[in-house]
Amino acid sequence: MSLVSLVGMAPLTASAASPAPPLVGPRRGPGGEVRVFGAVHRPAIGVAIAIDYAWRRAALAVGAEFNPYVATGPGDLTPGALHFFGGAEHRVPIGRVTLRQRLAVGPAVLLADTLGPPRGSVGLFLEAAPLSIEMQTQRERLAVTLEAFSLAISAPALGEDLQLRYQYRAGIGLRF
Repeated sequence: MSLVSLVGMAPLTASAASPAPPLVGPRRGPGGEVRVFGAVHRPAIGVAIAIDYAWRRAALAVGAEFNPYVATGPGDLTPGALHFFGGAEHRVPIGRVTLRQRLAVGPAVLLADTLGPPRGSVGLFLEAAPLSIEMQTQRERLAVTLEAFSLAISAPALGEDLQLRYQYRAGIGLRF
Protein backbone atom coordinates (compact mmCIF):
# COMPACT_ATOMS: atom_id res chain seq x y z
CA MET A 1 0.00 0.00 0.00
CA SER A 2 1.43 3.37 -0.99
CA LEU A 3 1.47 6.56 1.04
CA VAL A 4 -0.69 8.30 -1.58
CA SER A 5 -3.50 5.78 -1.22
CA LEU A 6 -3.30 5.99 2.58
CA VAL A 7 -3.74 9.78 2.59
CA GLY A 8 -6.47 9.55 -0.05
CA MET A 9 -4.87 11.80 -2.63
CA ALA A 10 -4.38 10.82 -6.19
CA PRO A 11 -1.25 12.07 -7.92
CA LEU A 12 -1.73 14.99 -10.31
CA THR A 13 -1.45 13.97 -13.91
CA ALA A 14 -0.76 16.18 -16.88
CA SER A 15 -4.37 15.78 -18.06
CA ALA A 16 -5.77 16.98 -14.74
CA ALA A 17 -3.79 20.23 -14.72
CA SER A 18 -5.39 23.12 -16.59
CA PRO A 19 -3.24 24.32 -19.48
CA ALA A 20 -1.84 27.85 -19.22
CA PRO A 21 -3.10 30.32 -21.83
CA PRO A 22 -0.63 30.75 -24.68
CA LEU A 23 1.66 33.74 -24.41
CA VAL A 24 0.93 36.21 -27.18
CA GLY A 25 4.11 37.95 -28.27
CA PRO A 26 4.61 41.17 -30.23
CA ARG A 27 3.01 41.42 -33.65
CA ARG A 28 5.19 40.63 -36.63
CA GLY A 29 4.58 41.29 -40.31
CA PRO A 30 2.38 43.99 -41.84
CA GLY A 31 0.22 46.16 -39.64
CA GLY A 32 -0.22 49.69 -38.43
CA GLU A 33 -0.64 52.08 -35.55
CA VAL A 34 -3.00 54.90 -34.61
CA ARG A 35 -1.69 57.34 -32.01
CA VAL A 36 -3.02 60.50 -30.33
CA PHE A 37 -0.60 62.86 -28.68
CA GLY A 38 -0.36 66.11 -26.84
CA ALA A 39 2.54 68.54 -26.56
CA VAL A 40 3.31 70.34 -23.34
CA HIS A 41 5.78 72.85 -24.77
CA ARG A 42 4.29 74.94 -27.57
CA PRO A 43 0.91 73.30 -26.90
CA ALA A 44 -0.53 71.05 -29.56
CA ILE A 45 -2.76 68.04 -29.93
CA GLY A 46 -2.70 65.63 -32.79
CA VAL A 47 -3.30 62.27 -34.32
CA ALA A 48 -0.95 60.04 -36.32
CA ILE A 49 -1.60 56.96 -38.41
CA ALA A 50 1.06 54.68 -39.85
CA ILE A 51 1.37 51.43 -41.72
CA ASP A 52 4.40 49.32 -40.97
CA TYR A 53 6.19 46.04 -41.29
CA ALA A 54 7.53 44.64 -38.03
CA TRP A 55 10.18 42.07 -37.27
CA ARG A 56 11.04 40.79 -33.81
CA ARG A 57 13.60 43.56 -33.10
CA ALA A 58 12.79 46.25 -35.71
CA ALA A 59 10.02 47.87 -37.72
CA LEU A 60 9.81 50.21 -40.72
CA ALA A 61 6.84 52.54 -41.18
CA VAL A 62 5.30 55.24 -43.36
CA GLY A 63 2.55 57.50 -42.16
CA ALA A 64 1.02 60.91 -41.66
CA GLU A 65 0.07 63.06 -38.71
CA PHE A 66 -2.19 66.06 -38.27
CA ASN A 67 -0.75 68.48 -35.72
CA PRO A 68 -3.01 71.44 -34.89
CA TYR A 69 -1.46 74.10 -32.67
CA VAL A 70 -3.17 75.31 -29.51
CA ALA A 71 -2.56 78.96 -28.60
CA THR A 72 -2.12 79.94 -24.96
CA GLY A 73 -5.26 82.08 -25.13
CA PRO A 74 -8.64 80.51 -24.42
CA GLY A 75 -10.13 78.50 -27.27
CA ASP A 76 -7.52 79.35 -29.89
CA LEU A 77 -6.80 76.41 -32.20
CA THR A 78 -4.78 76.79 -35.41
CA PRO A 79 -4.70 74.06 -38.09
CA GLY A 80 -0.91 73.83 -37.63
CA ALA A 81 0.94 71.37 -39.86
CA LEU A 82 0.53 68.10 -41.68
CA HIS A 83 3.53 65.77 -41.44
CA PHE A 84 4.29 62.84 -43.71
CA PHE A 85 7.03 60.55 -42.47
CA GLY A 86 9.11 57.46 -42.95
CA GLY A 87 10.25 55.87 -39.74
CA ALA A 88 12.33 53.17 -38.14
CA GLU A 89 11.86 51.49 -34.81
CA HIS A 90 14.16 49.47 -32.58
CA ARG A 91 12.23 46.92 -30.52
CA VAL A 92 13.18 44.94 -27.41
CA PRO A 93 10.51 42.31 -26.67
CA ILE A 94 10.22 41.21 -23.04
CA GLY A 95 7.29 38.79 -22.84
CA ARG A 96 4.03 40.70 -23.35
CA VAL A 97 5.82 44.07 -23.19
CA THR A 98 8.03 45.54 -25.89
CA LEU A 99 10.33 48.51 -25.30
CA ARG A 100 10.62 50.72 -28.38
CA GLN A 101 12.81 53.50 -29.71
CA ARG A 102 11.42 55.36 -32.70
CA LEU A 103 12.73 57.87 -35.25
CA ALA A 104 10.64 59.52 -37.99
CA VAL A 105 11.59 62.02 -40.69
CA GLY A 106 9.76 63.57 -43.64
CA PRO A 107 8.17 66.69 -45.11
CA ALA A 108 6.04 69.14 -43.09
CA VAL A 109 3.26 71.13 -44.77
CA LEU A 110 2.00 74.35 -43.15
CA LEU A 111 -1.81 74.40 -43.01
CA ALA A 112 -2.43 77.98 -41.83
CA ASP A 113 -1.14 81.28 -43.18
CA THR A 114 -1.66 83.10 -39.88
CA LEU A 115 1.82 82.17 -38.68
CA GLY A 116 3.81 84.32 -41.15
CA PRO A 117 4.78 82.04 -44.05
CA PRO A 118 2.04 81.26 -46.59
CA ARG A 119 -0.21 78.23 -46.19
CA GLY A 120 1.11 75.27 -48.18
CA SER A 121 4.79 75.97 -47.41
CA VAL A 122 6.78 72.74 -47.26
CA GLY A 123 9.71 72.06 -44.97
CA LEU A 124 11.07 69.29 -42.76
CA PHE A 125 9.77 67.18 -39.88
CA LEU A 126 11.78 65.08 -37.40
CA GLU A 127 10.57 63.13 -34.38
CA ALA A 128 12.57 61.03 -31.92
CA ALA A 129 10.99 58.89 -29.21
CA PRO A 130 13.82 57.50 -27.06
CA LEU A 131 11.64 55.11 -25.06
CA SER A 132 8.07 53.92 -25.32
CA ILE A 133 6.24 50.81 -24.21
CA GLU A 134 4.04 48.49 -26.23
CA MET A 135 1.81 46.19 -24.16
CA GLN A 136 0.27 43.22 -25.95
CA THR A 137 -3.42 42.61 -25.24
CA GLN A 138 -5.19 39.23 -25.16
CA ARG A 139 -6.03 39.70 -28.85
CA GLU A 140 -3.29 38.35 -31.07
CA ARG A 141 -2.56 41.44 -33.19
CA LEU A 142 -3.54 44.28 -30.86
CA ALA A 143 -1.30 46.22 -28.49
CA VAL A 144 -1.56 49.44 -26.50
CA THR A 145 1.36 51.84 -26.90
CA LEU A 146 2.41 54.40 -24.30
CA GLU A 147 4.89 57.08 -25.24
CA ALA A 148 5.82 59.18 -22.23
CA PHE A 149 8.22 61.41 -24.14
CA SER A 150 9.11 62.29 -27.69
CA LEU A 151 10.75 65.35 -29.24
CA ALA A 152 9.24 66.58 -32.50
CA ILE A 153 10.80 69.34 -34.59
CA SER A 154 8.64 70.77 -37.35
CA ALA A 155 9.96 73.35 -39.81
CA PRO A 156 7.13 73.70 -42.35
CA ALA A 157 8.64 76.88 -43.78
CA LEU A 158 12.36 77.13 -44.56
CA GLY A 159 14.42 80.07 -45.81
CA GLU A 160 13.83 83.71 -44.83
CA ASP A 161 10.45 82.99 -43.24
CA LEU A 162 11.75 80.12 -41.12
CA GLN A 163 8.93 78.60 -39.12
CA LEU A 164 10.48 76.26 -36.54
CA ARG A 165 8.38 74.58 -33.89
CA TYR A 166 9.63 71.99 -31.44
CA GLN A 167 7.37 70.03 -29.11
CA TYR A 168 7.83 67.74 -26.14
CA ARG A 169 5.09 65.16 -26.61
CA ALA A 170 3.33 62.34 -24.77
CA GLY A 171 0.98 59.93 -26.52
CA ILE A 172 -1.10 56.79 -26.40
CA GLY A 173 -1.99 54.52 -29.30
CA LEU A 174 -3.18 51.20 -30.64
CA ARG A 175 -0.97 48.95 -32.71
CA PHE A 176 -2.71 46.45 -34.93
